[in-house]
Amino acid sequence: MPIPEVPEAGGWPEGAVRLAQTAPRSRTAPPAPAPLRARPGEEAAAIALASLRFGEAPRIGFLGDSGCGKTEAVKRFVAAYLAACKRGVALIVDDAKPQPQYPGQLRRDPADLERRPPEAEPRIIVFRGAGVFGKQSLDPEEIARLQWTLAQRGRESVVVYDELDRAADNGQWKAGKESQIKWALGKGRSAGAASFWGTQETQAVPAEAFNQSTAILAFRMTGNPVRLLKDRNYLEPRGTVENVIPRLPGDDIPKSQRGYFVLLLRGRPWNGRVYRYGA
Repeated sequence: MPIPEVPEAGGWPEGAVRLAQTAPRSRTAPPAPAPLRARPGEEAAAIALASLRFGEAPRIGFLGDSGCGKTEAVKRFVAAYLAACKRGVALIVDDAKPQPQYPGQLRRDPADLERRPPEAEPRIIVFRGAGVFGKQSLDPEEIARLQWTLAQRGRESVVVYDELDRAADNGQWKAGKESQIKWALGKGRSAGAASFWGTQETQAVPAEAFNQSTAILAFRMTGNPVRLLKDRNYLEPRGTVENVIPRLPGDDIPKSQRGYFVLLLRGRPWNGRVYRYGA
């Protein structure tokens, strides 16, 4: 199924207008009451994944407070990516919790994948590490190196880094100049190497993650993460979307109702829309 045409912006939805107009310039602003009028998340995916129509791999960040619906959005974006890339494969770093967060064929690491080649479907490989959860048993650079190998073979792929800050230290890649993650973010576009990444520690993530991303999904968050997006030229026009993000519904509403986000394109004006899967 090809990526659908990007819908034209049709003005701000009522809920987004209310947020932008009433939000005080304060990081302690209370969240907006639910339900908030939102556009379907599929429309945001069509915009963020549009480069696939030109044979170019997207790099997309998913940022926001814990419990606001980021993981569900990543799952939906992975599904949309695989629908568009018939030969593409998703490689997911998912070793932070006792139970996997993503569906797919489970493997310990790339060496285990080599020992046990995957079935044709599903085209999702979930790397779980050694099973010592909370101790960062899997190096994300291993998965990036696997992606580089696939790119050399002409195979498209997307790597999901649920906690990209694990590969960084104080804004620098732990692997230094040899970082394959840095390569994927900077050079993966033309090589068919896509990246979906998230983090709870935005200050720890190197600049390349922001500077080279084609889009960022911003869920509810406040303080430094919002200021960092402003510094990276994602919050245009100033004084509007930066006041909307802290007021998006999050973990203050039932889990089944969460998942509100805005789509940010670096250096381009916000389209005035709030999105949610299931809207």
